[in-house]
Amino acid sequence: MRYMKIFKLSLLFLMAGVFTAQTVSAQRTENFKSPLYEYQTAVDLFNKEKYGSAQQYFQQVYESTEDKQHDLKTNSLFYQGVCAAKLDNQDAGYLLQTFIDRYPVHTSVPEARYYLGRFYFARKNYKKTIEQFDQIYESEIQPENVQEYHFKKGYAYFMTKDYDNARMMFQKAREEEGPYRDRSVYYLAYMAYQNEQYDAALEDFLKLKDNPEFKDEVPYFLTQIYFKEKDYEKVLQVAPEIGFPRDKNQLQVSRCVALSHYNLNQYEEAAENFAKIQNDNQIELDRNDWFAMGFTDYRVQKYNEAITDFSHAANDKEPDAMTQQCYFLIADCYMKTVQRTLAAQSFKEASKYDFDPSIKEESLFNYAKLQCETSTSPFNNGIEALQDYLNQYPHAQHSEEASEYLSRIYLSTKNYQAAIASIEKLKTKSPSILKAYQRCTYNRALEQINNKNYKDAIALLNKTLSAPSDKKTHLDALYWKAESQYRNEQYKDAYYSFQTYQNADKASSNEYYVKSYYSLGYAALKLKRYKDAGNHFRTYLNKAKGSEELDIQADASARLADCYFMQLDLPNAIKYYDQCERLGQSNADYAVYQLAKCYGYQKNNNKKIQTLERLINNYPTTSYKDDAEFDLAVTYHTQNDYASAISAYKSFIKSHPKSQYIRQAHTRLAQAYLNSDNLQMAISTYKYVVETYPGSQEAKDALANLETIYTENGNTSEFFDYVRSKNMNISADRQDSIAFKAAETKYNRGDCEASIAACQDYLRQFPNGSFVAKAHFYKGECEYGMRRYDDALADYEAIIKKYKTEYNVTALHKAASILYNDKKYAKALTYFNKLMENTTAEEEILYANNGAMRCAYFLKEYRSALTSAENIIRANQPDQDLLSEALLIAGNSAMELGEVMTAKGYYSQLMPKGSNDLCAEAAYHLADIALNHDKNLDDCEARIKAILGSDYSSEYWYAKTFILYGDLYKAKGNYFQARHTYQSIVDNYGGEDLVKLAQKKIAEIDALEN
Repeated sequence: MRYMKIFKLSLLFLMAGVFTAQTVSAQRTENFKSPLYEYQTAVDLFNKEKYGSAQQYFQQVYESTEDKQHDLKTNSLFYQGVCAAKLDNQDAGYLLQTFIDRYPVHTSVPEARYYLGRFYFARKNYKKTIEQFDQIYESEIQPENVQEYHFKKGYAYFMTKDYDNARMMFQKAREEEGPYRDRSVYYLAYMAYQNEQYDAALEDFLKLKDNPEFKDEVPYFLTQIYFKEKDYEKVLQVAPEIGFPRDKNQLQVSRCVALSHYNLNQYEEAAENFAKIQNDNQIELDRNDWFAMGFTDYRVQKYNEAITDFSHAANDKEPDAMTQQCYFLIADCYMKTVQRTLAAQSFKEASKYDFDPSIKEESLFNYAKLQCETSTSPFNNGIEALQDYLNQYPHAQHSEEASEYLSRIYLSTKNYQAAIASIEKLKTKSPSILKAYQRCTYNRALEQINNKNYKDAIALLNKTLSAPSDKKTHLDALYWKAESQYRNEQYKDAYYSFQTYQNADKASSNEYYVKSYYSLGYAALKLKRYKDAGNHFRTYLNKAKGSEELDIQADASARLADCYFMQLDLPNAIKYYDQCERLGQSNADYAVYQLAKCYGYQKNNNKKIQTLERLINNYPTTSYKDDAEFDLAVTYHTQNDYASAISAYKSFIKSHPKSQYIRQAHTRLAQAYLNSDNLQMAISTYKYVVETYPGSQEAKDALANLETIYTENGNTSEFFDYVRSKNMNISADRQDSIAFKAAETKYNRGDCEASIAACQDYLRQFPNGSFVAKAHFYKGECEYGMRRYDDALADYEAIIKKYKTEYNVTALHKAASILYNDKKYAKALTYFNKLMENTTAEEEILYANNGAMRCAYFLKEYRSALTSAENIIRANQPDQDLLSEALLIAGNSAMELGEVMTAKGYYSQLMPKGSNDLCAEAAYHLADIALNHDKNLDDCEARIKAILGSDYSSEYWYAKTFILYGDLYKAKGNYFQARHTYQSIVDNYGGEDLVKLAQKKIAEIDALEN
């Protein structure tokens, strides 16, 4: 080596100097080894590359040479450092730096700095490497070390991010022969790649592709360069195979490969590579990547995966053209997976943006079209959307189709209210629009009838009748208008409306024609036109023969019989009561009871007794049982069969202590005792009536009878003693009787204002009079009829608190009703419960349970509400509206009590009963239970879709169901769809409560994603 030759020359020169010194003292150095000998040995070992031994000899020479400036000493220190550097010993840095510091002008200092720089380089101290290399001129470096110097200095610059100097050094190193040429080319290529100088980088990387040192790295760069230059074919040619495990660089290659396949429309291959990236989840993907994955999944028909991918790419916060395109494609994915409601929602989102006019137009049309076709949206904005489309694109390719859909949507929509409002805004209405208007107003009217809003229903039906496009709908509307007027207690209007319906063209072929005679009969009955009513009921029965509606036929028979009964045509009354009984429906017991009455009026008491006994024996659960048993006892009494009468009265009193006839039963029992000469029992029973039912007419009559008995038997003193013991004054009683008669006369004439004043005068004059209870009742009834409810309540409560009369049931009924309507539920509940305790009448018990159920529910006394609701449900009463309400309150109360299975049972009974608000709410609760209690997401989704696909009339519960749909998506982790489901409520629903709820849930989704 040239360097070693120079070193040897230096050594000869040094030895010559030493030889001169030896001639002076030859005798002293011949017998032992000298520094020169040691130095020569060190040099020899150094030349043989035995650096460890050489370093020891150089150290001995350095330490044994006293002259600090002697070449032996300086050279030995230098070569110690070189040997240490050659051996990569830790002390190399110290030795070389010591040499430089002690001999800064020595000719070997540049060489020492070179070795010191290499030392720091090996230890990755690139800053110090540069410091040492910067103090050397290239001319001072041995030629064989110049390339290494350039490369390592360049690498040090590279690692300290001084890329300009690094590039200059690498460029010099690549121009020189040696082992650092390809390495320099690599780093130059890498820096060009980082600076996006892809042509230069590509040229250099290609030079290294066959170099074993870089064969594993170069393909990664080539792949990415070709990808950035959009040479996708080349990407697929040079991309390396990726196995397991994969690091981020390998996944980037997979990403480039996947996107290259995508850009070459090779979607199956793209999907495979995208799957690698998603499964590893090590690299962060940008929106473009998500869009590409979404479109790939879309093209390979993985539509659910595509929806998720596009959701990542959409970026609602800073929307752009990609956002619009994502929504459009998401909508198409929903279409392909037959989720049309969600497709409509996504089309609507895409239509909001103006980035791509063609997508905006197509999306708006598809949204409107889906609204028309599905009718499952809770808002059904198809009409508005189609109008928007036509306003914005009057001459577009879909304009004619949109016009056709606009007509069809009016005919198919379930949001009749919105459709009606929209049609009424139209300046001109085509025949098809008028036909739709007729249908929408008619169906909306039926919804209002379902929800008992009869006044609104009548107004809507009048609109229906104003657009007589379809004859059948026109006839149906005539019928339901009459029916609504009847239910709204407009009996006179209803009567004439039913006649209008029957006289209409082709009415006789209408499905409601026969039944209209039944309804017309009821309207006439309400007007007390008994003869007309009878004719209508008879016509119905003649036309309804063979019909399956036996319950209605039975009721019509009973009503026809009632009409004859009211006209005192007893034979015909008996005929139709008998016919009613033979039909065997739920009112058969009523017919039998009325038969008994008829026989009574015919004075055929034997037949009457037989009929009453048949009623009692054959209908043991009849609500007329107390009436029949009491009437039976009275009939025995009438026939002077006092023993049977007494037995019957006593049996009645024991069996029916709460009956409305209980006071009369005691009074008549006393009379029967008197008639059978059992004077003591008569007196005892009359006294019981006086003491038990103060203020009642029976008590008054009993006291009068006692007076007669005692007087006739000469025991007047005993009578007066009894009266005084009860704080009664006979003369005062007679006076108040006269005073009250004036008030009663006014009441019976219907002069309520005068009656109220008269009753007030009576109560002021006789606060403890015999007619106080009746005065309060007359006064209360008048005030109630005049809607002076607070005054009426005071009178009813006076009766309730102090008396036990025949008026107590009515007083309790109306007092509870007034309090309920004033939302004083706690006190109303008390009266409803007392009403149940004080009556045996089935209708009153049902009414009391209904009131108690509602009050308890409003008071959140859910156990009581549930009990009352269950009483109504078990009663098997015919009022379906009341039954539906009871089922809902039972379900809601059970839920509040945590009895979920019980609640599900009641909701399940209610849900299929109709399409009104109550049924819609029950269906919603079942879906909510499936999600939040059963955690059965599939069942919840099926129930939600069933609700959205049904014909429920409640916009509120549709909107609630949509919010629940959002909750379902949230539970599935699909925050994107959850947000947009909630957003549909914010955008479309008019109720502030649910809009606020939806906004709150959107905020919760945002918090989860941030």
